[in-house]
Amino acid sequence: LLAIDPATFVGTADWGQGDYLAEVRQAASELAAAAPAEQDGGPIPVIAVNEPTLSTGDEAVISGQEWQSYVTVIASVTSFPGQGDRPMIVATAPSLLPRWGRSDPRLKPAAGQEPPRAYSEAWVWSSRPVDDLVTMLERRKVSPTALTTREQAEAQPALVAAASTLSLQVVLAGFLALAA
Repeated sequence: LLAIDPATFVGTADWGQGDYLAEVRQAASELAAAAPAEQDGGPIPVIAVNEPTLSTGDEAVISGQEWQSYVTVIASVTSFPGQGDRPMIVATAPSLLPRWGRSDPRLKPAAGQEPPRAYSEAWVWSSRPVDDLVTMLERRKVSPTALTTREQAEAQPALVAAASTLSLQVVLAGFLALAA
């Protein structure tokens, strides 16, 4: 589902060359000129892109997690600027988004209803002393949540086991190289 800004899309899309692209541009112009359907509650005008089950004049229902809308296909095309031939439905944002109610992405969420912030994690590897590294991070308003020194890392059982068997692995690799 692609929602376009009808005021700017037709004039700014990369339309390329050719008769077919002229037809797609005409369909996009017709979509932009279609009356916003949110006022009467009627079907939303859409363009079906590379969607073999929908033809011009068809009516359908599209839905998301908390919304559903009736649509009328005003044009059916095999590709769309910037999107290639991916199957999709194209509508104008003013026709589509107001019907989503509180799910309209243009609305600021009510206090206490904000979506969760994206989780991100960063690891910093440094040969500096821990105190110097913490001071440098705090100056940049970064609060480390966990610190592992080189000594702590070297004491991890998996690393201790790997280090203690390293000489055996080297001898074994040498034997296999000679045997081959």
